This record gives sequence, structure tokens and C-alpha cells, in this order.
Amino acid sequence: MKSIAVIGAGPAGATAAERLAQAGYRVHLLDEKLAWEKPCGGGVTYKAYERYPYLLRSAARRRNVSACELHATGVKPYRFALNHPVLIYSRRDLNAMLIERAADAGAIVGKARITSVERHFGGWRLATTGGALEADYAIVATGARNVLRDFGTRWDSQNTMLAMGYYIPGKLESVVIRFFPWLQGYVWLFPRGDHISAGICGKRSDHRQLRKALEDYLDESALPWRGSGFYAHLLPSLESAHWRGNRLAGDGWMAVGDAAGLVDPITGEGIYYAMRSGDLAARVLCEERTSAGAKAAAYAETIERDFGADLELASKICRLFYLGHTGLGTVPQRMIQFARRNAQIRDLLQDLMSGTQDYAGLRERLADSISARVFGAIVRLLRASAAARQDAPPATAEGCRAAS
Repeated sequence: MKSIAVIGAGPAGATAAERLAQAGYRVHLLDEKLAWEKPCGGGVTYKAYERYPYLLRSAARRRNVSACELHATGVKPYRFALNHPVLIYSRRDLNAMLIERAADAGAIVGKARITSVERHFGGWRLATTGGALEADYAIVATGARNVLRDFGTRWDSQNTMLAMGYYIPGKLESVVIRFFPWLQGYVWLFPRGDHISAGICGKRSDHRQLRKALEDYLDESALPWRGSGFYAHLLPSLESAHWRGNRLAGDGWMAVGDAAGLVDPITGEGIYYAMRSGDLAARVLCEERTSAGAKAAAYAETIERDFGADLELASKICRLFYLGHTGLGTVPQRMIQFARRNAQIRDLLQDLMSGTQDYAGLRERLADSISARVFGAIVRLLRASAAARQDAPPATAEGCRAAS
């Protein structure tokens, strides 16, 4: 294996290209747009910049935000200082920085649209708007709008959520998250360098209902959204049943980031998992002890061990997290109220915001922190979900059989 085509230059593709170029491979990093603005908050958590410190050292334009506000219907907002700031980038600036790192490592960066990918003498022939290209291996990093139907996760309406919003001129000093009792999702306000990213994401929701809820909230918050740039986008949000057969890799290819559905179903966090999956894909490809034919299975197993099992667990509790009712209100409403008088819940919120709290350990922390009367249903569900995960057949074997 000498040459690798990385299709897509977002955080997943750019990270994979940088690692592979550093290892001495001939890497082509191809993207139709290269650095471009994307409809999401652009938040980089402590978990991400602790593992990849250059995100913190980078001179790319960003906001380091050290406060968060949580809002929910019928509950007084709760504002708290963050132990670890959230780095909020414009996605154009973040992508440009990561692409530059890949180019500096030796990757050949090209702006081109891929029109077809075909098997060719054990490798790949890619037809692009800039001409034909051949490679020994392919990494698919095309995001949720993956036009390469035979590569990456299989999409349907049950395994995505809709995100939409506005780029609003102005400044904020806090990250703001707003929950609604009817919504499996949330509104976000993220302060970026020269604007506010204001959006809403929701699963199983009508787009008109989502847009109205967002615009009503922006009016209540006195934010001048009218006339601002509007966007809408699909985000991966895999159901628990989809994780077992998720198509991560196959003969001669691996999918990373959104193209592989690797997004937290609860928080919608995707940047860390994009970069991490790109990093892990490169590591598997560089591992000389793993034969070419075994690399797809090795990659799927690595993802499962590193974070895939935890995201699968998150998919099992996601609906309950947003819509579950304690008898006194929804889970987000009670979490906000308890945070004011329970230090353990405040610590839990800190870890959730920093990305350092996994879902496997969330059950125990809730059980230790909150009245069983109020959160007993959550604890029981988490226990049942963990048991189901232990009893299920290995994800790696199923994923690889589906991918091959």
C-alpha cells in the first residue's frame, strides 16, 4: 500500500490525511469545497483539545468560552462557570487549520468533486472534476451528505436528526442551551469570532415546528435573526439497532466521522469523534502487523473499544434523556433545578460539558447523586441498557460482515 485517497477534508479527513502523510504515504486529500462554513455550533470540548493540544495552541480564530447557561420551559435558567473552556471555532477556520496541517505534513490537497469510485486492480480509480486518480486505499470522510452510497453508514430518516439555524451578528459571553419538553434535541447559542451560531436540532420533528421554536426563542432573547443567513443540515443520530450493523469499513476502504455515523446521539458532538476516527483509521493503516485484508475488521474493533460502545449506549438512553418524565418534570428540567443545590450534579454537568463523562459511568453517578425516587427510572433504564449491550453479539463481527 503506497497511495491513499482521502475523500473529504473536514476534521475527519484532514486528521487522517495528516497522520498518513507523516507516516510516509502518498496521500491525496480531496474535497469539493475544502474549508467552508458548516451549520453547527463549532464547539471543541476539553476532551478534544486535551488529546489534540494543537487545537488549543492554534492561532486560528476562535472564542474560548468559560460559561454556560441552561434553559428549560418553566425553570429558572442556570448559569455556571466552566472548569475547562469550550473552544468555539468558525467551521471554516477550523477546517482551514486542519487542512493546512495535512498539507504541511505532505498531503496533496485538491479541490475537486468525486463523481465515481470504482475498484481497479485491487485499488481504486476515482473520477473527479479535476481528472482521474488511482489509489491503493480509500478513506471516506464525506460527512452526513455522503453521495458515495456503497461506502459508510446506510442512511434513513430514523438515523438522522435535522439541524437548522442562523448566523447572527453580535456577541455572547456564554454558551446557551435551551431544552423543550416536546423536543428530542435542543436550541443552541454559540458565540463565534464574528457572529453567533444560533440553531436547533431535533429528531422525529417537523422542520416547520423546529424553525418556529427557534425563531420564537430568538425573539424572546432579543437576537436580531431576521435577515441573517439561514442554514439547514442533516446530522447523524443512529438508533441503537443501527450500531450493530453499522457499515464502518470494507475491502480497501474505511469511513470516518459523520460518513460513518460517528456522532454522539445525545449531545450531537461530532468534531471530537471525527478527528478521533480519522486518527484511528490512520493508525490501523500504518500497523504493519495487520494484513491488508484484516484492516477493515481491525478498524471496526478499534472504534468499538475506543468510543463506539459508549455511543451505542447513548443511543439507547437518548430519548429518555430528553423526553423522559420523572413525575415532577422532564429530565433536563430536573437536572437544571438540582444543579443549584447539589454539588455532585454540578460536577456532573462540568464533566458532560468537557466531554469527559462517558455514558457507561453516568448510571453510577446519577445513582450516587440524586434521589432514587426522582431518577429511579433513569437508573433502571441505564442498567438494562448496559446489560443488553453485554448480551448482544460483538459489534465488530457484525459490522464487518455487513461492510464486506
